[in-house]
This record gives sequence, C-alpha cells and structure tokens, in this order.
Amino acid sequence: MSHPIVAFLRRFSFPIRLLFLLGLGFLVYRETFRGQFVFDDIEFIVTNPFIKNFSAIQGFWEMSFPKTRIITVYSYALNYYLNKLDPFGYHLFNYIVHIVATLAVWRLAFLLVSILQTPQPVPTPIPASQTSNNKPRLNNLNKGKTAAAKTKAQSTTQATAQTTAPFRSFSLLSLIPFFVTLIFLVHPGQTEAVTYITQRFESLATMFYLLTLCCYVQGRMPAVQLIKRIFLFSGAAFFSICAITSKEISITLPLTIVAIELIFFKDLRRVRLSLLLILFLISCVFLFLFSHIIKASLWSLWTHTFNSESHDGDILTPYTYILTQMRVFLTFFRLLIFPVNQNLEYDYPMSNSLLDPPLTLVGLLFIIALAVISWLARKKYPLISFGIAWILITFSANLVPRANVIFEHKLYLMCFGFALAGISLLNELIKNRKILITLLIGIILIFSLTTFHRNKVWLTERALWEDEVKKSPNKARVHANMGKVYTDLKIIDKALFELGRAIELKADDFKSYSNRGAAYYSIGDFDHALENYNKAIEIKPGYFGVYVNRALIYFEMRQFDMALANLNTAILLDPKFQYGYIHRGRLLNELGRYQEALRDFDQALKIAPGDVEALVGRAVNYFFLGQTEKAIQDFNLAQQFKPQEPLVFINRGFCYFKIGQPDKAIADFNAAIQIQPGNGEAYNKRGMAYHAKGAFDKAFADFNQAIALDPHNVTALNNRASIYFQRGQTDAALADCDQAIALNPHMAMVYNNRGIIYLGKKMVEQAKADFDKSLELDPNYIESYLKRGFIYASQNNYTQALADFSSIIAREPTHFAALYNRGVIEAIAGNQTAAIVDFTQSLKSNPNYAMAFWGRANSYAAIGKFSEALADAQAAQSLGQEVPAEFIANMKSKIK
Repeated sequence: MSHPIVAFLRRFSFPIRLLFLLGLGFLVYRETFRGQFVFDDIEFIVTNPFIKNFSAIQGFWEMSFPKTRIITVYSYALNYYLNKLDPFGYHLFNYIVHIVATLAVWRLAFLLVSILQTPQPVPTPIPASQTSNNKPRLNNLNKGKTAAAKTKAQSTTQATAQTTAPFRSFSLLSLIPFFVTLIFLVHPGQTEAVTYITQRFESLATMFYLLTLCCYVQGRMPAVQLIKRIFLFSGAAFFSICAITSKEISITLPLTIVAIELIFFKDLRRVRLSLLLILFLISCVFLFLFSHIIKASLWSLWTHTFNSESHDGDILTPYTYILTQMRVFLTFFRLLIFPVNQNLEYDYPMSNSLLDPPLTLVGLLFIIALAVISWLARKKYPLISFGIAWILITFSANLVPRANVIFEHKLYLMCFGFALAGISLLNELIKNRKILITLLIGIILIFSLTTFHRNKVWLTERALWEDEVKKSPNKARVHANMGKVYTDLKIIDKALFELGRAIELKADDFKSYSNRGAAYYSIGDFDHALENYNKAIEIKPGYFGVYVNRALIYFEMRQFDMALANLNTAILLDPKFQYGYIHRGRLLNELGRYQEALRDFDQALKIAPGDVEALVGRAVNYFFLGQTEKAIQDFNLAQQFKPQEPLVFINRGFCYFKIGQPDKAIADFNAAIQIQPGNGEAYNKRGMAYHAKGAFDKAFADFNQAIALDPHNVTALNNRASIYFQRGQTDAALADCDQAIALNPHMAMVYNNRGIIYLGKKMVEQAKADFDKSLELDPNYIESYLKRGFIYASQNNYTQALADFSSIIAREPTHFAALYNRGVIEAIAGNQTAAIVDFTQSLKSNPNYAMAFWGRANSYAAIGKFSEALADAQAAQSLGQEVPAEFIANMKSKIK
C-alpha cells in the first residue's frame, strides 16, 4: 500500500500542478500589475480615440491599419470600457491571456505525448490458411483466429514498444508536458509579449493559435466519437479565425497542422494523403482569407523597400531583409537558450550578402541543419522533431519583410517548440531521473528570477529607455524616446541632450525636432522651440502633430491668428485627431468665441467619447458661458473616466476659485496634490485660493513649493512677486518678475505686475515702459490701461490718460474705476456734463463708490446744480469719503 501523502498527491496531481502554475506565474509577473503605459501603449491606448467607443473602432481601419488585429483592438476597447486609463486592468488582461496560453501549451503537449502512448493502427497480415480454396474445418478456423489474434497482439505490442521507445519511464513521460508548460510560463523571452501591453497582439494571437491546435489534435484522436470530432474541428476553425484577426503570425497555422500529421499520426497512406489534400485546400482558403483581411496580396509584401527602423541609415529590400533574418534566427535561438542582454530596440544592421557579415551564412546553414535533423528524427524522436519544426515554422512568419527586423515578442510563439524539443532532448541525454528533474527545476528557477528582474524594466518609461540607451547607444529612436520621457519629467537638460544626440545620429528625424521643440517650450524658450518645430515641418510637412505644438507656442506668444492657422492645418491634415479640436477649442475660449469653441469640444468628444482633456476643455467652456452646472457635470464625468487625473481636480478647483468658492477650490487642489505630490501647478493654484481667502502665509508657502517643483513656472513666480510686494519686499518682488520675464518674455500679466512694483518704488518711467509692453503683448489687458492712465494723468497728459480710460470702457463698458477716472479727466478739461455721465455710470456699476459721488458733486456744483451737489456730497460723506465742511456749507448757502 502506498503512503497516504503519496496517494493524495497522485489523486490530486492536476489541481496541485494547476495551483503551482498559477502561483508561480503570479510571483514572476506580479510586478507588472503596477506598470505604466510605455512606448506604443501611448499611441494604441492612451491617445487612441477609436478604442474609447466601440462604435468608433471602425475608424481605426481607415488608417491603413491591418484588420488582422481587430480582436486585439476590441480587447483594448473592452479594457478602456472597464478600466478607462488605469494600466492595472490592461496588465491583468495580458496576464490572463498568458495564463490561458500557458494552459493551452499544457494541453497541447499532453495531447502530443498521448498520441505517442496510443497504439497506432497497422495492417494485419492475413493467414495463409485463409487464402486456400479448401474449406477449413471449424477447429482449424478457430486456430486461425487465435493465430491472427496473437499476430495482431504482437504487432500492437511492437508498435507500442516503438512509439514509447524514446521514453524510459512512463511517470517521467507524464511530467514532460508539465515541464514544457513551466518553461513557457516563466521564460524571460516571454516578457515583451506579456508585460508590454501593446504586444497583446502577439500573446492573444498565440493563445488562439494554441487553442486551434488543441482542438484539432483532440479531434484527430482515434477514439473520439463523430459528434465530438465535429465539435472539436468546428472549435479549431473558430479559434483559427480568432487567430487570423488577432495578428498575422496565424498565417503559419496550416504548416503546423501538416507537421503534426506527418510526425504524429500513422494512418494508412491513403487516409493520410486524403487528409493532407483537404488540409492543402483549407490552407489555400486560409491564405486567401488572410490576404483579403489585410487588403493586400501576399506578393505585394515582397516588392517594397523599407527604411530600416532597426538600424539607422539601412534601406531594406526583400533580399537583404531575408538575409538579415538568418542572423536574427541565431539571435532568437541564443535568447531561447541564454536569455541575457534582452533589448526592446536592437541596433541591428542588415546583411548585405551571405558573407557580409559571415554570420548570415552560418544562420542559413543552421536553419538547414535544424530542418534536416527534424526530418530525420521524426520517427524515433517525434517530440524533438516536432519541437524543432515548430521553431522553424513559427519563425517563418518573420520572413515577410517589414521595417523592424527584430523584436523579442516574436519569441512568444516559438517558445513552445523550444521547450518541447529541449526537454525531450534532455530526457534522452540524461539517464538519471533525479539529475534530470533537478536540472529542469534549476533552469525554471533561473528563468523565473530573470523574468522577474526583466519585468522591472517595463514598469516605467524612464526605466525602459534608460535601459535601452545603455544597450543601443547609437540608435536615434532610443535617444529620441529617452528625451521625450525626460521632457515629460521636466528634466530638461537631459531631455535636450538626448534629443540632440538623436538628431546627431539621424539628421532627418523630424519627431526628434518636434520633441526638442516641446522641451524648449516647457522652459519658455519659445524662439528655440519655434526653430525646432519649423525644422520638423520642413522635413515632414504632413506631420499634423507638430502644427498643434507650434500653435501652442503662438498661443503663449499671444499671436492668436498664427495659432489658429496652425490648428486649422493640423485638423485639415487629420480630421480624426481629437487634440487638434481640443486645442483649437481652448484658443477660441481665449478669444471669447465660446460657441465655436463648444463645437470643437463636442467634435473632439464625438471622435473620442470620454476623452478627459476634451471634457475638461468643454467644462471650462461652459464656465465661460456662465453655465456653471454643466461645467461641474463635465468635470465630474471626467473624474469618473479618470479618477486619479490631477488635471480634472486642478481645473475644477480653478473654476470654483473663479466663482468665489475658495474652500471648494482648495479641496480640489488638495486632491490633486494627494494624487500627484510633485504637481507644481496644483500648489500654485492652491496658493491663489489661499491668497483670495487672505491666508497670505499659506499662499506664500504654496508658491514657494510650486517654484521648487518647477523653477520654470512663470505664473507661480508672478504670484509670489505679488506676496513680496504686499509685504513691502519690493526687491524680492522685482527679482521674481525679472526671472519670470526671462523665462517667458511674452506674458502681459508679468509686465503689468512689474510695472505696479516700479510704481511702488516711484520708478515711473520703468513702470510706464512695462505697461506699454504689457499692452503690446495683449491689447485687451485692462489693468495696464488703468495704471498707464494714472501715470499720464499724473504727468498732466490728459489726452493720453483719457484715451487709456476710454480704451477700458470700450472693452468693458461697466468698469466703474475707468468710468470714474475718465469722469475726473473730463471735469479737469471742463467737460462737466460728460463727467457727470461717467460718474453716474460708475455709480450704476458700484453704488457704494464714494469717490464717484464726490466727483459728481463737484461737477454738479460747477454747473450750478447745488441741490444735486449737496446730495452727492452727503452721500460720499456717509460712505466714508472726506468732504470739506466748507463745501457742504457753501452748497447749503447757495440753495437758500
């Protein structure tokens, strides 16, 4: 009797192994669940408008994107529906796909091993006695049957012995599928297809590929009933269509099925030939369907040339591409055995001939050798034979020319063949079972630790590209992406260095020019930013994104016409690019063209329903239109789509601030800071809210923190200057204004505030120069007109003073201070009637404006309306205005 523990383990072998697989997979890939969106995830997920509405996905195919990936794109849309832009859900989906693919590997490996354990039907010799014309006697007939049965039994025993000869132990044979599965689960070469969200294309297609084969092989088993066989073959057809519409690697499925037939099934020749004929016809249909889906003939793929994205400067032809793949195969094979120095962006020069470089010929000979070994080993070592055939067949999909000659995610499907062949080979070479199992456990442990470590590289864009810069230092795209990451992180010195290095390596890299323009823009160096954007457009006039970026520069420089022209061009180049509409809507808001802006935000949301930036922009638009409730609704909706987006809280808080609800504003700014403690603008806006509440110390602390986090935050410097000015620290206030102007010389507000500081220091000419500059930058800046008007009035330049106050009233007819001051100028000029009109309008806007009552009182007195003068003087006095007693007495005496 066996030990109870042993009996338990045998009885529950499958659930124990399943739990072990799931547990090991979780441990190896658990770090990925906190990973961010990286590289192409931004294009395919974060900024992809089509996945944000299932009905909009059809537009994705209008961009010449192959429909061979439609299921994967729909899976992104499902993720967005469930998780919005929370990367956790996307990583969880990828992990589940990997687990299902791993279980399919287990099942397929088990089925292939089961075929070898199942005796195959062989022809039974007919006894000579049955060919005689003499009628045999009954006892001889029975002897013939017995002899035939013995012969059949012997044949069956021999066949069984032949099929199981390569395996010395049935128990070890039962472990092979499990070890193959473990290798597939934890191999480091799988990380790019699992951890890199976008390469769900590869893992999902592989999952359906494996499920297709599981159904097919199960359906080919001799003992399967007809109804079940039909069901399984239907399942194989269904999963093959899913594979076709997940990624192009599915094109090799028919070849793999043919390999299974040739190596594992020993049917009679006539039956197998019929089946192979059917498979050939199915393959033709499969290839026709594949070509129809991608809307291109397979032949056309061999007639193009490509600028290589794997090595700068190479121009790939179909010939040089295939030659290069001979070396790529060697690299892949090395990675399958020794997965070290893994790389997303290989710097991989093309092969020019079989001997340039010599490894090209080595790779070709190695592929031929593997093909010969696979063919020769098919009878005695079928698992090794099929594993090698699998590697060669699945690699063959890479022979279709494309711009990138190598990506590690191609290993994902190949890994099954490697694991099957490798473990079967070790089983043949190592006689001692304990040594073999110990070795396999050691390999799995090393692979698991390597995969765990490699997954950390994929956690953030910064970690990924810093790793790539070390491994591919001479590749422009690596430095370009590194520079973009540093720009986003506001590490501008490093960003400029990396982008400069990218341009140095590839002079026509228009995206690097555009990104370098963005880096300069982030520090307020608009001249260099424009220079780089112009260069990008010179290289690639049809690159719509750079027009949006250039529009942002013109917007900051207050050149609104130029900004609008660039945004119009961007939208014309790509009408389905929602960011063109979003930025144009923001510009139209600034210009006060609110209804036009609303149409742009609506169009952006039609393209990309749920786009947070579009919702925030429309909310601000509603706020400008005075529709506060709708604004708050859009902010709240944006928060539902992206609960952890600081942009939503910052903009909603600013709207609360503008409508005089600083407490609600501060609550939103607090939420933004809690989500993103390094967000300097959240501190800046909260400082403004504290300032409005009179909490100047808290405001000053927040402005300091904003500047510490982002020394290029011009508005924070300007705001801190205001606090310094209020405290009487005019030198410190001037220093902040000077720094702000040095960072961005195109902000009217900063010149205006510096002018006010100069006025406080009695530096009138400097103040006037700053107000002049402010109005040059923004002809609608009312406060600069007001302050400059004061200066003109103090210099007795009443004509210019009158012009400035009139400019304010033309823009804002109810501005009580401008009306009052113009009234004063009119009174000085002797135009008392016009003065009275202005004072009266001022009081309509501000009924408690004591100075306006006093000014009007003087004008009434000047034209002999003493009763009105007395009433206004008494009203002014009641509001706190100092009125000479002699004036009141005089008016009373005049009335009498």
